Amino acid sequence: RRRLYRWALFSLLTAVVSLGAFWHGQYWSHYPSTEIGRFLAEKHQPVCLEAIARSHAIELPGSPMGVPVHGQANPEYRLEVDVCAVRDGRRWRPVTGRAVLSVTGSIQQVQCGDRLRISAHGQRIPEPQNPGEFSPARYYRAQRTLVRLHGMANGVRVIEPAAGKVFFRFLEQVRQHARHQFNRHLPPREAALAAAIVVGQRGQLDSERREVFLVTGTLHLLVVSGFHVGILASGIWLLGRLGLFGRRSTLWIVIGLTILYAVLTGGRPPVTRAATLVLVLCGARLCGRPVFSGNTIALAALLLLIRNPTCLFDPGTQLSFLAVLAIMRGFTGSFDGREPDRLQQLVRRSRPWFQRFFIQLFGRVCRLTWISLLIWGATAPLVLHYFHVLSHAGILLNLVLYLPMVVVMFSGLGIWILGEVPVLVELPAWICRLNLVIIESTVEAVEGCRGSHVWGPGLPVCWLFGLYAVIAVGDYLTRRFRRWYHSLPLLLLLVGAGIVWPLTHGHWFDRSEGLRCTFIAVGHGTCVLLEMPDGQTWLYDAGAMGRPQTSGRRIAAVLWSRGIVRLDMVVLSHADADHYNAIPYLLDRFDVRQIGLTAVMADQLAGSCPGLYRAINSADVEISHWQAGDSWQLADGVELEVIQPPAEGLPGNDNSNSLVMVVKYQGEQILLPGDLEGSGLERLLATPPIPCSIVMAPHHGSVHSHPKRFADWSQPEWVIISTGGKPGNAEVADVYRARDAMVWSTATDGAVTICIDSTGKRLSHWR
Repeated sequence: RRRLYRWALFSLLTAVVSLGAFWHGQYWSHYPSTEIGRFLAEKHQPVCLEAIARSHAIELPGSPMGVPVHGQANPEYRLEVDVCAVRDGRRWRPVTGRAVLSVTGSIQQVQCGDRLRISAHGQRIPEPQNPGEFSPARYYRAQRTLVRLHGMANGVRVIEPAAGKVFFRFLEQVRQHARHQFNRHLPPREAALAAAIVVGQRGQLDSERREVFLVTGTLHLLVVSGFHVGILASGIWLLGRLGLFGRRSTLWIVIGLTILYAVLTGGRPPVTRAATLVLVLCGARLCGRPVFSGNTIALAALLLLIRNPTCLFDPGTQLSFLAVLAIMRGFTGSFDGREPDRLQQLVRRSRPWFQRFFIQLFGRVCRLTWISLLIWGATAPLVLHYFHVLSHAGILLNLVLYLPMVVVMFSGLGIWILGEVPVLVELPAWICRLNLVIIESTVEAVEGCRGSHVWGPGLPVCWLFGLYAVIAVGDYLTRRFRRWYHSLPLLLLLVGAGIVWPLTHGHWFDRSEGLRCTFIAVGHGTCVLLEMPDGQTWLYDAGAMGRPQTSGRRIAAVLWSRGIVRLDMVVLSHADADHYNAIPYLLDRFDVRQIGLTAVMADQLAGSCPGLYRAINSADVEISHWQAGDSWQLADGVELEVIQPPAEGLPGNDNSNSLVMVVKYQGEQILLPGDLEGSGLERLLATPPIPCSIVMAPHHGSVHSHPKRFADWSQPEWVIISTGGKPGNAEVADVYRARDAMVWSTATDGAVTICIDSTGKRLSHWR
């Protein structure tokens, strides 16, 4: 019978997994023929369509330091829409599907359920252009959204208010009421933080503020999660224990408020998981039945996967369930592994009240510290894999912030509910504001402490899966042990294999022999990664037009995907922002040993590049001055030579004084010319030709860099254009192709990687 039972269980699990795989395939890949994503390509194109707003228009935070991005000083709004029809010539064609709409200019009048007519530029959400980069396409596809739209406020018009989605419109109005009350009764900075903590609306928090919470291990405070649901349920239960409600009434109130809060905050996977646990626990107590925590967790997971099977691959869902499982396995009994006997209980009761209070307080602090350590150790490898940051301070910081978070939750709910009664709302508003300041000030202080966190690559997916599989097997084999400290060996294994190893042996993963040169796709900018045969890593330029954080994230993603934590040399060609503005971002995350630049740029550093100058001084990085004639002989036969500019510089702008470098290895030569043009280009073309098999087109493939003459001088076999896809690149590419060169562009091909070893050279591109 036992054997038959095992076979039956195995067959049932196989059937469930197969059904789940089928459901995931249908959810991920099956779209109707009228899906709007089928009519659009990744390239922007003008569209006119009608859609129903799925949410209220939310204003996004301004650019850092108040500096307009791309010349736009107008506010930016974002909302999701259900597309109903698209104009095809003179007629409207019915379509289906969701889209994300970003608008420059105020559209705050748009509310959930309004029917809109939109004239904008649309595109199918593109895949990432670099290895390791975050994929918006996969993120939105998990929400059944394939398209994004960009337009101006005058291109969005409400043609029918409240045309549908009555229930969701009501929910959005309740959330908007909360945001409105926070804005009325709190300063703007604290109001945005309160909306994130209490309602889960993070739209008004800029990326810099969110990153401070990320690097301190407290980002979960800004996302309505199981932690928030637990605070709410525990608070209501405590009020019941104080005698305000009867036992059964308290349980029903907890059930009702948990469901209401989960619905109002959007029902994210961690909230659904926590709400399921609370509902099952309360239901069991109402019915007088025991609760099996494992079955409850399984029920929550099953409900989530039925609703959205892609939750299985969502970082937030994985971290949420992993944290709960860690707590379950770390607390299989009392903290010391055994219950005190009756004599010990009698002795404890005989002690003075203040002594009992401090003993109980110390015990609770120890339990909370153990819980925090369990969660940190269990989730750290996953956090390092997804976010590339590990906060040591988060273990204790979460304990310090626990009480202020509880106060913010209930005082924030008080503002939400009592906002229209000035006399009653003043006290909760003052309490909420004070604790919000305490939370953010504490987080900022910890973030500024040296050594509070570390950046680095995580384990590859297959290694990560194997590590957690080993931990699961170990947990199963030790399942009969009931003492808390039996979890320590597994915790140490997780920390050692999932954290210490990738941070100290990053180059061990996927390390190929020879010279590896990667032209990273950063948009209109330049970044070339050189991985030397002896393990050294060099960067030639690091920047792009637009937000420095965007180009910095792209470059960092590539470096971490290669297991790189140290940059031995960063070469800056000249003082244009699209060649250096990612440097401060990289200095915060990587061990940069030295920065090389021309004497001309060094003279301009403090005046023309103050942000870069401050970042370099703060990081205490050595600066070396390069000029024509400098050369380096590295290990394994790699040679680097600077051929431009001379020490005194050249007449003209920064582009004329671009640092031109040649990398030589195994008979191949790579030419990196920066934005060379003008007098600098004329001087170069006047020297004897240097045949280079691999060439980066000067100035992002600009027609002003004399591509015909430059191609004749350098005689390239392969040409890479580092660009965001500006007009004229096709003409320049044709010039090189006419001279029998093969051309790749980072705008269309993504990151381009060239490997050179004893067998020759090979090229691959990411897209």
